[in-house]
Amino acid sequence: MAVNIRDVRYSQGSIGRRFRNGRPLASLVEDLVSGGVHPMEDNFLILDAAWLRGRRSGEPAYRSFDNRRLHCLKRCYELYKWPEQVRLRVYTLPKIVQKMLRNSSSDNNGQQVSIRGGGRSRDE
Repeated sequence: MAVNIRDVRYSQGSIGRRFRNGRPLASLVEDLVSGGVHPMEDNFLILDAAWLRGRRSGEPAYRSFDNRRLHCLKRCYELYKWPEQVRLRVYTLPKIVQKMLRNSSSDNNGQQVSIRGGGRSRDE
């Protein structure tokens, strides 16, 4: 399915500077700009994604699982207003997985929890 690139969000807060094969991200941007690859023709540029609500915002959006490739496509769009459309392979996640992802906010691998709010609770 083809969607507007502005409608696709990242699923991670950070990415590496290189792909797993060692290739720098900038080389894919260069290939896109030069026409060596095209997001509507080259199948390796189909991004795996899911329609999910944001963990903090609750806003639904397509969330890409291919964040480095998405970054390169978005960078090309920032510089040249192209490509406007990208292809997605959209997965439907079971409701329980969606709930788990929405509720997962631990920064310490779930080992501790803090109590929000300034007032005293009955447990104190």
